[in-house]
Amino acid sequence: MQLININLSQNYLASLVSSFVKYLQTSPGFYIVSLKGQLTIENINFTDNQTELTTPSLYLIILDIQITNAQFLTQQFQLPNYDLQGGFAYIQADQIQIIDSSFSGQKAINGGALYICLTGLGQLLIRKSSFQSNEAFINNQNSMGGAIYIQTNLANYLDITVENSSFQNNYAIQGGVFYIEKTNVSTFVNFNYVNFEDNFSLLQSIILYIDGFVNQKIMIMLQDCQISLPIPIQVINTYSYLNTFSQYLMTTTDYELIHIEANQIALENNRFFQIESLLEKQQLIKLKANSIDISNTVLDSLSCQGCAYGNLNLEISGAAYIQNSVFKNNICQNGGGVFLQSSIPIQGLTSRLLSNEYNPVKIVQMFLNQFQNNTSLGNGGAIYAKNVEMIIQNTTINQNTAGNLGGGIYNDLQISLLTDEILLNYYQLFNINLQNTYIIYNIAHFGGGGYYSYFNLLQTQNSFILGNKAYNFGSDISSFPSSYQVYYNNVLVKQNDTVIIPSSGQVKGFFTVFLMSSNKNQIYKTMSSDNITLYANIISSSQNNNYILRNNKITFKDNLFDLSNLEIYGLPDGYYRLNNNTDVIKFCSDWPQNCVGDISRDSSLLNTQRSGNQNIYYCVEGNTGVFCLDCDYLGKYWNKSYMRYQQYSCQECNQKNIMLSILVAVVTQILSSLNNINRITKKAKIKIIMKKAFNNGTKLEKDIIF
Repeated sequence: MQLININLSQNYLASLVSSFVKYLQTSPGFYIVSLKGQLTIENINFTDNQTELTTPSLYLIILDIQITNAQFLTQQFQLPNYDLQGGFAYIQADQIQIIDSSFSGQKAINGGALYICLTGLGQLLIRKSSFQSNEAFINNQNSMGGAIYIQTNLANYLDITVENSSFQNNYAIQGGVFYIEKTNVSTFVNFNYVNFEDNFSLLQSIILYIDGFVNQKIMIMLQDCQISLPIPIQVINTYSYLNTFSQYLMTTTDYELIHIEANQIALENNRFFQIESLLEKQQLIKLKANSIDISNTVLDSLSCQGCAYGNLNLEISGAAYIQNSVFKNNICQNGGGVFLQSSIPIQGLTSRLLSNEYNPVKIVQMFLNQFQNNTSLGNGGAIYAKNVEMIIQNTTINQNTAGNLGGGIYNDLQISLLTDEILLNYYQLFNINLQNTYIIYNIAHFGGGGYYSYFNLLQTQNSFILGNKAYNFGSDISSFPSSYQVYYNNVLVKQNDTVIIPSSGQVKGFFTVFLMSSNKNQIYKTMSSDNITLYANIISSSQNNNYILRNNKITFKDNLFDLSNLEIYGLPDGYYRLNNNTDVIKFCSDWPQNCVGDISRDSSLLNTQRSGNQNIYYCVEGNTGVFCLDCDYLGKYWNKSYMRYQQYSCQECNQKNIMLSILVAVVTQILSSLNNINRITKKAKIKIIMKKAFNNGTKLEKDIIF
């Protein structure tokens, strides 16, 4: 059967009772059903044909269909048809060939240009054709396949090839260009010399959406393709979107350019150029497979600053190979060039051997690649490697930048994955091998200008890691700090060492801390006081065992515990020193109550006054001098005059105290005078008694003589 040299223009299929007849087997163009045979359509021109029914201009069910030099165009405004499957054509066949044809300006609920149902052999070939400005958006949630929707449930095998074709300005909720239904049959998809430009998907996968089953055999190949300039990620002020997409206007969604999950994926001779995403999402391009092979591919000027998992995310369950490819001028959140990760989840892991296929660390081999001028706002300016083992050969990684760690390579290997002792021992040595590779002139902010790892370092053979820069530490190679060294006044403090510091006064020295990597190299890293704190345990002699440090939490800044800003070693009550710059401390043995220390002070006015003058710093109110034994008679220090009270105490010179002192002095004088009178009287009486006794003795002597 043949349809040749046909022009069909401005036909409109409508009915006043269309709601009753919309499922009738009719079409504004051709409605052909034949379970056998072949149909050839050649040199046809369909322009501005519309329908209110479910069938488009061409409704074809046949075994083998070939469409050549067909032009499908819609220029006039098209009313929404919420039941239309395939804007221009519904095609069901075992084998379909579309050659030298164009499809432009149509819309449908699924398959903006074509709705294709593959049966049997499931072969589809599109060659030298173009699909432009087609849309699948009418049903907000389920509109899929901006250019082509492929139904798969009737096929025993899928063999889809697109060659020398272009897709521009196509749009859908899912699968801006292609949407392939979920299927469990073996699938082969090959794009060769295809140009994708200005296509857009609201939810996911701008180019191709294919959803496979676990362990399904799916092979995806992109060869010599160019993908560039997707539509900006906004849906506003456009008549086609205004009513039907109002619920999405303020919604952040997952705008993936490509999302492929398959058994095998191959990208060959592709070019991804000047693609920008403005909203946050996981990744721009997602490839998940047991085997991923990328060769002769260029990713240039891709920008997705909100992509936490890179512009290109490879999730590997077996092995990945990247060769002869260029990654340059790209920017994203992590993994500026490529983000590599193992697809084995942590949950449910059991003990496994290194050679076991369930080894959670997957292998990535990279040969003859170039990573240049890529930027990561977080980690991994060129490469972010998560739970993978990498062999990198003959590759140049230069002039990449990371806002945090790993300007060239960031290596993240989770120890919790390594439940088997053999795995743990193996990967503790290394999980990245460099051979004939240059990592040069890369920049990171906090560490690892060239390479950074939380777990281990890398193994190198005939490779150079040099000229890299880290603003804080680890300019070329750096791993996560595993130990530290402490110096006091440039002398290493060993474990259990005692640091002798003057027991009082301002401390002039400082502690310096150097973090150490696993290879015992010093990592000079500037840290703030939030990172590390020194708590000083003061060890004193028995004479001064009551001394304490007023504030033993010492601030850490610029790698130094600077003790010079400490106030002093505080004195307890009963001790005295001349000033805060001496370590000569004495006990106030004559009158301990006169000496106040540093420990129990508060912010009272009296303590403020005391703290302002060293002559009275350690003295109770009114006292001054060494050991606080004198009184401030002239009011020079306490702003009041004080007089002696008792032996070593002082009291204020006010009227009450003066009168009391005079009274005490008078009473004391009177008592002293009375005491003196009594003493003189007593002495006089003793003299008289002694004189009488002497006289009586003389008389007695005379009586004896005579």
